Amino acid sequence: MNYYQISFEERCGLLASVGFVRDENRIWGHPDGRAIGESVVAAITDESLLRYLGIEVVDTEMAEGKAKAV
Repeated sequence: MNYYQISFEERCGLLASVGFVRDENRIWGHPDGRAIGESVVAAITDESLLRYLGIEVVDTEMAEGKAKAV
């Protein structure tokens, strides 16, 4: 399993799309108080980033497996 499919540029776009704003220190802050450094954004796995952002993703491998088992 490849844990990194989302490019850095896409990661930054996702942050912005859910309300995060980047400051001069490369810290992404959200009005709800969450903050994440740009180096962490680049380092964490796709799944962890999406979970942090509250973006739900369907695991297509699991869904296909269930469909085949039915």
